[in-house]
Amino acid sequence: MAKTIFLHIGSPKTGSTSIQSWLAKNKFELEKNDILYPGSIKRHNFILSMVHPNPETLRMNYSYGRNYFKEDILSAELEKIDNEIRSSNCKNIIFSNENFFTMSNTLNLKELKSYLNKYAERIKIIVYFRDPLKLLLSRSQEQIKSGVRTFEKVCNNPPVLNCTLVKDYIEIFGIDNLILLDFDSAVLKDNLIQNFINSIIPNLQINQLKETEVKNKGLSFEALLLISELNKEYGYKKDWDSRFIKYSTFEGIGNTKFSLPKESLEKVKDRIENQYKFLNDLGFDFKAPNWSDIKYTQPDWSFNTTRQLFELISNMSEALKNKDLKKAKFYVRNELIKRLKD
Repeated sequence: MAKTIFLHIGSPKTGSTSIQSWLAKNKFELEKNDILYPGSIKRHNFILSMVHPNPETLRMNYSYGRNYFKEDILSAELEKIDNEIRSSNCKNIIFSNENFFTMSNTLNLKELKSYLNKYAERIKIIVYFRDPLKLLLSRSQEQIKSGVRTFEKVCNNPPVLNCTLVKDYIEIFGIDNLILLDFDSAVLKDNLIQNFINSIIPNLQINQLKETEVKNKGLSFEALLLISELNKEYGYKKDWDSRFIKYSTFEGIGNTKFSLPKESLEKVKDRIENQYKFLNDLGFDFKAPNWSDIKYTQPDWSFNTTRQLFELISNMSEALKNKDLKKAKFYVRNELIKRLKD
């Protein structure tokens, strides 16, 4: 029986987390509909690690104490995936990891194709794109939230996504094997999951399957600045991943919509324009912004926002009382985890 592999590569900030969580949650029901989502975790880090030259350097492989890059663990997990695929009668197999897109010029895509061809001759690449300016703002927020960069660093070098990375997949897998999808359109119709599934099996309805609440929620400008400041001192390091922070703690702080300053966007205006042109050449209908109409916001440190901020700081300050200053940083870090998880 001929099988087809669908490799979902992102791109970043196009609902990949929601899609992966939904696929994992409905794994057994999907098999009844001829779709296999192999593996024991929500996204296929093991496959990506296999074709990365230095998997030990990947954040995903040591955050939260993971060690996917170790050879014995990697081999064991790949064997599990192998056994699951070979014992399944499903004709459609899905692999998903948005890092396949962002790391495309680092990964050995020929080796990846060879690996996937063990299970299927037909390989389809699913990739979502969204409006480049909206994507820039979303990526900026995510990098601040996760502690990768501070607000100041994001402003100095805004993270414009290079959409032309998809050319790496066109070269290896062929343009005819790319399934290009419009994230903004799917979200506008509130049917991202249905849109994704129908790119695999047209007209398959998913109403009877379990929904997932996993979404990357946006935060206010004020909340993001607070996280940025915390991360300057306690943020992302090898032994501490700021993603332990429960973001919902900050949802009530402030209400200003996030934006980058005008001078930051002017730095990357040409790059953003090029992304619009490239995506339009691929067939998307993304309209470049009228730059003079863009609204730039400033954080509003109103009394209510400041009061919420002081409550959080006060709780943190209490944790420092009677503590050895040499141990203060370590102590507050752990208190931050504990308090923000509660």
